[in-house]
Amino acid sequence: MKKTIAILLVAVLAMCSVFAEIALGGNAKVEFIGDFDNKTAKFVNTPEVELSLDANSAEKVYEGDIYAGIKATLKFKVDKVDADTKVLAVDKFEISDAYITDGSWKVSITSAAKTATFAKGWETIYDKDNDADKNPVLANTVGNEYTVDSKSVSIPGVTVEVAGWKAGIGLDAKFDGAKNGLVTLATPSFTFDAVSVKGGVGASNLDGSLKVGGGAEAKYATDAFSATVAADMVYGKKNNTFDAAVSAKVVTVPVTVDAYYATKTDLMNKVKTYVDRYFATEPTGDHANKFVVDNYLSARAVASFAIKDQPVKVTLVGLDLINRQYLDLEATSTFKGVETYVNGGYEVKNSKTHLGIGASYNMDKVGKVYGGVGMSITSAQTTLKAKVGIENKVLVSGATLKAEYATGDLLGDAKFGKVTASAKVSF
Repeated sequence: MKKTIAILLVAVLAMCSVFAEIALGGNAKVEFIGDFDNKTAKFVNTPEVELSLDANSAEKVYEGDIYAGIKATLKFKVDKVDADTKVLAVDKFEISDAYITDGSWKVSITSAAKTATFAKGWETIYDKDNDADKNPVLANTVGNEYTVDSKSVSIPGVTVEVAGWKAGIGLDAKFDGAKNGLVTLATPSFTFDAVSVKGGVGASNLDGSLKVGGGAEAKYATDAFSATVAADMVYGKKNNTFDAAVSAKVVTVPVTVDAYYATKTDLMNKVKTYVDRYFATEPTGDHANKFVVDNYLSARAVASFAIKDQPVKVTLVGLDLINRQYLDLEATSTFKGVETYVNGGYEVKNSKTHLGIGASYNMDKVGKVYGGVGMSITSAQTTLKAKVGIENKVLVSGATLKAEYATGDLLGDAKFGKVTASAKVSF
């Protein structure tokens, strides 16, 4: 068994040497947790080892006036076998691009390009399946994938790029059976004085579902002002559906305004930034297993200015304004090294209010001292929690020392909370 594991490890290292340099890292952490409400005290040890790649692709390019190139992608993931065991497995090992070009034009022979999309939300969401950050976009699009033997595959075809134009054509048809096809076209950016525009269209018949769609983006920019508007639309013959998304952004010092609307948007698992007060760290309630939200509208306005030479930023956020109707206001500032914040939010659908205030200060040798108070108010319950702590990353080189006291609900029965002291060593 050990010999087999060793052989597999050598094989993995050999593959990685082709694609990228391997970086081994990890950390070991010990925590002491004293829980006053549950009357427990214990140590918790969490050693972790990480493997990362400086890059995840390799490319071979040949020489000549007209030459070929090929690019392969290698990606690993850590699979959890049980509570105590994790294994390293190859998540993706494929040819991501193969092409012929002379430098001014390019023909990719791996698949047909899907229709370009332009409207996207300002929020950042985390896609745990792809381990990457992305933005909300229209969920119903003219894609380039269809189903073969219960597996999703890209339609075979070619993609041609010339002078900024990009066209894709794919075909997988049987004269007496399924007829899968795709045609797409995307334009370069055209500039007229302070205005630039670009767009794209496409049509597909995949898995017997005919879709036609397209989108465009227009941007106006000067030294003092800029505005961007983008839209995507798609019509599906099956069930006679029509979906669209629109995004807009206006920047004029000192204010930036973003807005996004989609008839059907893919929020995946978690929206970051201010929505973390709305979608919990792990999704709960309506959005725990709901990846697509209908009629989603959100907006954000950010103003940055100074009061007596002290920077102040005020952010107003409106989330899911048609359905749950959540409003959030936050102000942050730094005064003589003290970073402060105050925020408040209200969710109309559930009549839920949150209020928060906190501050932090970085002290030489001591580290970051912080504290905050948060209150949540619903028709059924009001909770009040507080925490204070100190975090030091400079006292011991390579280690993070942290001590924190967090109360329970000060208005409830479990109010005394717990104290946590930890040391984390990273390599």
